[in-house]
Amino acid sequence: MLWIPRERLALGVLRGAVFLTLLSAGLNVVEVATDSADGTFIAEMAGAFNVVPDGTVPTWFSSMILLIAAILLWVAGSHCTMNSGPGRRAYWRVLSVGFGLMSIDETATFHEKLNGPLDDSVVAGGAFHFAWVVAAIPFVLIIAAVYWRWLLHLDPAVGLLMTVSAIVFITGAIVLEMASGVVIEQGWGTSASGGVSHVEELFEMLGVGLFIEAVLRHLRLVGWQGTLSLGSAPPRNKSGSMREATSGLAGNPAPEVTAEIDQELVGTV
Repeated sequence: MLWIPRERLALGVLRGAVFLTLLSAGLNVVEVATDSADGTFIAEMAGAFNVVPDGTVPTWFSSMILLIAAILLWVAGSHCTMNSGPGRRAYWRVLSVGFGLMSIDETATFHEKLNGPLDDSVVAGGAFHFAWVVAAIPFVLIIAAVYWRWLLHLDPAVGLLMTVSAIVFITGAIVLEMASGVVIEQGWGTSASGGVSHVEELFEMLGVGLFIEAVLRHLRLVGWQGTLSLGSAPPRNKSGSMREATSGLAGNPAPEVTAEIDQELVGTV
């Protein structure tokens, strides 16, 4: 059984995001200041912990926290019935699948493969230097149009935190990506574009961390006791009986949320 204090999960993500961004920036500064050649220890470490390119430790971190968000969203869907109004299972499950695809995309970079085709079909340049944002903007607007009523039916604090997390993430993923394109096209140098890209990646990771906290707060309100389950039924304890939804309700706060992998799932591995 793995015990994960609820307060520490999202806080750990936020701290990890800040740490990796500062580490990346610091190593880049040291690499430039020491004029380290390719293949040297400093250059190799700066490359391994650089938040901008793919295939680095920060990329793995970003992919993992997106996967954690996807799992938590699936669990939230398991606590809904098919006829539970705006909070019905489909909303959570669609978000879960979306975050799962984003986790894959973080390492596979499918979205960047849109740059070539879109460069040929639209006028790219300036803020649209990275042409994939042309497709991303209407997609985000459609998601916002579909989900805004659903957000209003969640607990106000949870809905507000989800909204803030979305704004932070989109600021990094799209707005700062467009700003990075402007910097590149204006020829302001690698230091300027690298700085914008570092802030961009930081905002994306912070947005995911805030979103994880929002989902955890929702799960606590609906009585989730911390058992990760891929089924739609409420979690069961070892004796097979349904867990009582007492955590965080009726003035009984639970200081920790536990992540327990069901024995049946372990047996299938």
